Amino acid sequence: MKQQEGLRYLSAQQLSTMLGVLHDIRKRADKDESIEVPLVTLHLCSGRDLYGWLLDLNQVGATTAILFQSPWPDLMDVLYLELSALEAITVHNAGAIPHLLASPESKPSGRRRPALKSTRKSRK
Repeated sequence: MKQQEGLRYLSAQQLSTMLGVLHDIRKRADKDESIEVPLVTLHLCSGRDLYGWLLDLNQVGATTAILFQSPWPDLMDVLYLELSALEAITVHNAGAIPHLLASPESKPSGRRRPALKSTRKSRK
């Protein structure tokens, strides 16, 4: 399957659900070296972006705590943040791993999405 085709099997997810899926991938990768944890960008409500890997997710009362690793292995930096600080998540190279990104609660339609159309007006 081409990576572009893999995208059609994904469905929209809430941020909390997507974080849970990424956390499950992390746990599976800890047991199976053939599974690679995807790089992600966390887009924060503050306008900042964090690029790296999800390490852990923990529900503490009504708050979801996130442990995130930055991509600089020499520094081994980690970030601690809360779900409420997130606005969006970008999963890089998602077309290569649609089978890992599918949430158990979601049932992707499998339908082809319409091709993206240009929003530019043609000039005559």
